[in-house]
Amino acid sequence: MLSLGLFSVLVACVACGVGAVPPPIHKTGSTDFLDPSAVTTLTSADITTFEPYEQFARAAYCSSSSVADWVCGEACSAISGFQPTVTGGDGNSIQLYYVGYWPAQNAVVVAHEGTDPTQLLSDLTDVDILQENLDSTLFPGVSSDVWVHSGFADEHAKTASAVLSAATSIISSKGAETVICIGHSLGGALAELDVVFFKLHLPSTVAVLGRTFGTPRVGNGAWADLVNSLVPDFTRMNNVQDPIPIVPGRFLGYQHPETELHVVSDSADKVVACPGNDDATDADCTISSVPNIFEADILDHLGPDRYDGRGGYDSRRRRDERGSTRDEDRRRTNYDRDSYSRRDGDDQRGGRHRSQRDRSSDRDRDRHRERDSNPDARPGPSRRSASPHARNSKDRSRSASKPEDSPEDKAKPNFNPSGLLAAATKSVKHADGTSTVLKYHEPPEARKPTVGWRLYVFKGKEQVDVLHIHRQSAYLIGRDRAVADLAIEHPSCSKQHAVIQFRQVHEKDEFGDVKNVVKPFIIDLESTNGTHVNDEQIPESRYYEMKLGDVIKFGESQREYVLLHDEAT
Repeated sequence: MLSLGLFSVLVACVACGVGAVPPPIHKTGSTDFLDPSAVTTLTSADITTFEPYEQFARAAYCSSSSVADWVCGEACSAISGFQPTVTGGDGNSIQLYYVGYWPAQNAVVVAHEGTDPTQLLSDLTDVDILQENLDSTLFPGVSSDVWVHSGFADEHAKTASAVLSAATSIISSKGAETVICIGHSLGGALAELDVVFFKLHLPSTVAVLGRTFGTPRVGNGAWADLVNSLVPDFTRMNNVQDPIPIVPGRFLGYQHPETELHVVSDSADKVVACPGNDDATDADCTISSVPNIFEADILDHLGPDRYDGRGGYDSRRRRDERGSTRDEDRRRTNYDRDSYSRRDGDDQRGGRHRSQRDRSSDRDRDRHRERDSNPDARPGPSRRSASPHARNSKDRSRSASKPEDSPEDKAKPNFNPSGLLAAATKSVKHADGTSTVLKYHEPPEARKPTVGWRLYVFKGKEQVDVLHIHRQSAYLIGRDRAVADLAIEHPSCSKQHAVIQFRQVHEKDEFGDVKNVVKPFIIDLESTNGTHVNDEQIPESRYYEMKLGDVIKFGESQREYVLLHDEAT
């Protein structure tokens, strides 16, 4: 993985021996802010206790050779007396890491390098994220209800044995009483896995602490509860509008453990502790401050030195210096709204409670579209206007487009079974404690559409409803109202019957130039009575491209859903 370019400048790893007079090491102070019952503002003394942890996280980005000699510049100078014992990783296939002894706290420190935040954000929002149960060798006795992000688990497994061996050796030789797991970004995710790993393998007399910065969600609610029960002294600090802590989304079942510390503003000495696992109600906490990645600022992710609530080590000056290039940096991250099909906030699969701002935006867009399309002159389609008979068999072949990055023949759509129905670990938990396993995962090419697609619903010759399906990238259709985006009542329909999925595909224009377009597809989720398009049953478990004017039926229901959009004439 790529190391963080700007962050490597901030830590000044090459400046061996250079730095201001190191500040004193602060003993761990009051932890009254851990798992508060309400939002609690940290005192200046509380904030100061985190400075050494920030420096340890910064040092993880330095080369192994400079860390081994503890001459990594400002970060190393800030914590004099630290004794590294093991360094490892290559910064590419394995994240850099180090383990050492911190005499001032009689503690073992285990720290992991992070990664390029633009790539991490892309990976956590734009792919079919896989989850898995924990390796029973590394995490013995953990319930199968617990699952974590597969990529994080795989990365953690690469270094688990080495860091455990190093920590055990220090505990034996130095009499260390505490192990502190530290990391920023991806390194924070690895540190979160570390804290549980160490608790399961070290004697109960050894305390384990976690201090992470800008960490993505690692696992599901059962994972978060496991962290809370085993490691009560765990904090995850988030900086202002950093997008990384809100991914992967909660709608996928992911959940942070306690305790979130949120740096509310760069311009004020305000850091708050937030209650619960993922506080979505308090204005000063991350989810309310960063409801989705489009309202985030990736620059707020660039380095633990900015997490002390006061600009850290001269970061305000650096922030001023880069102010003129801030827009350029944002453009370089390439956060096109169509590139990310998923949001955080309250967009759960079951009963999506979207933010008021998103609802208002959709209503405004619908009003504009209705006004521009002159609904008085165009009252809506008649059943006859939706007839598909004008389209020939060549058009019905659906062979004009190819999913992005697919190795298949460009003349064919990607109808290969892709394992979308096999991920039994993805589920939605309900208020009564039960859960529903989702049969569908979105593919990498999922995109939110750019035009206002709609389904006009007919019962016989009467139009009974119109469904706006431009507001998200996928719609689950079925009888199970707990998880369905579009609920259907007919008893012949399955609980999770089908999905309408918008996908970005490559398409050639009349000049032979390839362009990216977002098109609607439908996939039948192995339903009992099938899905029909224009009176033809479509194959199950395969994407089927839909065209303007298609008529869709589910099971034996007589309701017909006519696909049109607001730019159709």
